[in-house]
Amino acid sequence: MAVNTDGTTITTNKDGQITANTTNLTNTPDGKVAEPTNPNSLVNAGDITKAINNSGFNIQTNGGDKELVKTGETVNFVNGDNIQITNDGKNITVATAKDVKFDSVNVGDTVNITNKGIDAGNTAIANVKAGTADTDAVNVGQLNEAVSNINSNITNNNKSLSKLKINPYKYWG
Repeated sequence: MAVNTDGTTITTNKDGQITANTTNLTNTPDGKVAEPTNPNSLVNAGDITKAINNSGFNIQTNGGDKELVKTGETVNFVNGDNIQITNDGKNITVATAKDVKFDSVNVGDTVNITNKGIDAGNTAIANVKAGTADTDAVNVGQLNEAVSNINSNITNNNKSLSKLKINPYKYWG
């Protein structure tokens, strides 16, 4: 039998024995296939299978430790506080949940909302609806109307008192 080789991957000796120049494939910790020591060598099917199955990609969050995700493994995205994660096929959507709860909210450098109350940071609160219940806040329009009614009642009462022929201060004073 005659074998024609280039002398780098398959060789024959003087006795006619064929020898294959092989190398092993290995993976690096980051999921890549390591460069073989002799890149012109042949590899076997087992090494190729191991290299593919042990390769993958890294995931990392907020500068923490990397985690290798191997071929065939699944990464699961999990909802967090006030965050909703969905997918439509291969598209992943990260969104704010419809009903959110916070311990505090800071808006710019002034407004601060916490479980202790609202600090408007010396800014006006505009477009406040008129309060109706005993525990509702009032707006300036309601306050002005109430003050006007009080002033009107005082004026009317003073006119009525002045018609009396008595000194009201004598009894109240």
